[in-house]
Amino acid sequence: MAELFRAFFFKLRKDLTFRVTLIVGGGVAALMMFLYMLIDGGGVHRMCTGNNLFITSFNPAQNFGLAIPINLITFTVLEFNCGIIRNKIIAGNSKVKIYISLYLTGLVFTLSILFAYVGLATLLGTIVGGFDPNGFAVLGLASSNYSSYLTPEFIYKFFLINIFVYMTVTAFTIFFSTLFRNVGPCIPICILVPLILCTLMPIIATIPDVKDALGESPLYLNPFHVIGNPSLIPFYREGEDWPFMNIYQITNYELVVSMFCNLVWTGIFVGFGTLIFVKRDVK
Repeated sequence: MAELFRAFFFKLRKDLTFRVTLIVGGGVAALMMFLYMLIDGGGVHRMCTGNNLFITSFNPAQNFGLAIPINLITFTVLEFNCGIIRNKIIAGNSKVKIYISLYLTGLVFTLSILFAYVGLATLLGTIVGGFDPNGFAVLGLASSNYSSYLTPEFIYKFFLINIFVYMTVTAFTIFFSTLFRNVGPCIPICILVPLILCTLMPIIATIPDVKDALGESPLYLNPFHVIGNPSLIPFYREGEDWPFMNIYQITNYELVVSMFCNLVWTGIFVGFGTLIFVKRDVK
């Protein structure tokens, strides 16, 4: 396993796809900064701030979040097409070790790109509009409300959940990359599923009749539910009946359940992926 990791890091240093992805990520981060500056219109910066760019940069169903699995697919499928996987087997590595290493190295690949993008986007936003841990941010269905604010507690819980979300995204991507071993069918699947789970399903879950029927099942079954549809706590000023602002909230219960949900889905994809990979021939 150690040799497989050393080979991966050597390849990563030389890999053109990884370098291009980092460059594209930097370009997207700068583009988002300029777009938010245009939205702000040169006044007080609400969109182009470090806190807003930090939150929006994690979304796996928009902006650069969709590019991460696409590049991971390319990176993984290339190992099959170039005979690298076959050479690993010939070298005496078991298929179980090879698949686990594909997932772990894929996770390193994913988190490296993610942190580079989020870090740069947050830095650029902070330079322009500052970083306020209690400031405004656009997130999920609350984007329709221009008075939704963060808290330091929400930020660290949101960050932690996203680590587990991208663990699931990586497991999902590696599963289909090794199943089809072709870029063509993998990309649509790995784009549509996050879009549906992170954007469409939270919207459907807010329909009153559907919400009553589903109960808390989306929280248990959808690994993207919390980041796609965070809770909002209305804040009222004294003597007013209409909330002055809303505050994002992730309860400890939602945090634990979301982390557990992502771990279960990660285990399912890694487990079944390993089983299928062991039984199939590698040409």
